[in-house]
Amino acid sequence: CSSARRGKKDMDFSSSSSSSSSDAPPLPVVNSSEWVRESFPSWEVTTAEGEEPPVLLREWSFYERRAAVQVEKITNEFVFPSAGGGRASSSLLTLFTLLVVTSYLFFMAATDKYKRSPETVGPAWLANLVRRASSFMMGNVLGIRWSMELDLTSFLKKKEGALVCVSPHGAYPVTSVFCAMPALRCDYAGEEEIKVRVAAASILFYVPVLREYLLLFGGRDASKETIERLVTNACVVAVNPGGVREMVLQRSDKEVVYVQANLGLFKLAVRFKTPLIIIYAFGENQMFTSYPQRFLQLRSFLADSLRVGLPYVSGRFGLSLGVFPVVPHPGTCTHVGADKFVAVFDDDDDAVALYHRYAKALIALFDAHKDRLLPPDVARKGLDVVWIGHPDDSYLSHSSPPPPPRRRTRD
Repeated sequence: CSSARRGKKDMDFSSSSSSSSSDAPPLPVVNSSEWVRESFPSWEVTTAEGEEPPVLLREWSFYERRAAVQVEKITNEFVFPSAGGGRASSSLLTLFTLLVVTSYLFFMAATDKYKRSPETVGPAWLANLVRRASSFMMGNVLGIRWSMELDLTSFLKKKEGALVCVSPHGAYPVTSVFCAMPALRCDYAGEEEIKVRVAAASILFYVPVLREYLLLFGGRDASKETIERLVTNACVVAVNPGGVREMVLQRSDKEVVYVQANLGLFKLAVRFKTPLIIIYAFGENQMFTSYPQRFLQLRSFLADSLRVGLPYVSGRFGLSLGVFPVVPHPGTCTHVGADKFVAVFDDDDDAVALYHRYAKALIALFDAHKDRLLPPDVARKGLDVVWIGHPDDSYLSHSSPPPPPRRRTRD
């Protein structure tokens, strides 16, 4: 009776599927019971007493058809998905994403050395192509007009290193990164090339796409060891004296330049007897509207502890995501260089004396161009040069607030 029912069940299944025999898988010649036991050990396969397991020559048994359906389903969904399979597409997308991320991590590890290298990265044609795209984005899309009044060849000799003090940093230095850096890479290329390198925060070299952009246009890690290596290899190294602290304290209604408490940049200049070239970016602070008092304690803690600068700003149309503005304001920015560099005069010169000469030269450069290149209400307030933690050695215009207190710093 049991055998008859089972035979009827197999017969029904065979007859129902005979109409679609063209869609059925090819007919194997296997021992059905052994095949099912090996492939699906959790299934129970029984035969009638004294009956030999059937050998399939022309038709699939009930169990093999059931197994084939399951295998085909798994294959179609996860291995060779069909065009309409949602789960299959999601699985393939996940696999592809993992492959891309893994490949990029290997690429980052292989190119990590270049963020400390004085050598030029990337071909000149690629740099010129990216520069054109960057200029189009800044000028035609964002409405930012940029120019540079500076000629490094007028006071630099071939194969002679120097330190360039670029101020102010700005909330996010969009014109310095997307306008000035490409110009310095492309305009000073050739046989008499001056290798201009720009010190950038270490965290930026972990941001995909941005790290490749920085490496292409001379961006290098802003660590002390890297800057020393660049200077000794006759590179012109652009550094911001205020660093991440200036990003946190930046103001759009008042021009303030900050200098780190340890005077690390000036100590380096005294040690290697390199000249200081002064550049002021008129209009950089006005690219975003800043709110320096919002979450100031938290942002200052992150800057001092993790070396991460997070300004609180808004951009065009007042759009803002807090520390991440959407787009900058349209406007004009001009990088102006001083006519003369600040030199280290003798072996007895120290970093403090060099800082004072730098501050006076910076204020003189600012006063000479402020009325021409800044909004009247900003130019009228003057420039403050603040040595963090040393209010007596800071240069403040009247009615300016006291400088911030000194915090933990790193040499």
